[in-house]
Amino acid sequence: MTALPQPPPEAELIKARREAQFLSMRQAAIGAGISPTAWAEVETARKKVAPGVEIARKGTAKILAQMALFLRISSGEMRDRGRGDVADYMERVLAGAGGPAFTGRQRRALQGHVRERSDG
Repeated sequence: MTALPQPPPEAELIKARREAQFLSMRQAAIGAGISPTAWAEVETARKKVAPGVEIARKGTAKILAQMALFLRISSGEMRDRGRGDVADYMERVLAGAGGPAFTGRQRRALQGHVRERSDG
């Protein structure tokens, strides 16, 4: 049996920032507008495909951008961890240029979170 790799630097940053904000994976996922399962898979870098069987899972730019934006992680922090694709996606989203669009639910969740953070 091959050992699965450890979570990549961007996943470690996401986990550290989530824990620093005292959020469970479920709370963070719901706040970011993604499924708790997707959040857990990206943060742990593992996907369960059958009972007792896991494969490595790398987060897509879109999902990592949602996670990072929700946790107030900057595009520079993602770029520093080797995820320039995520940083570019985040910068396009923040500039209003998009990229593959967030769903309405995802966009509202992120906008609400950003407003709450800037008001408080």
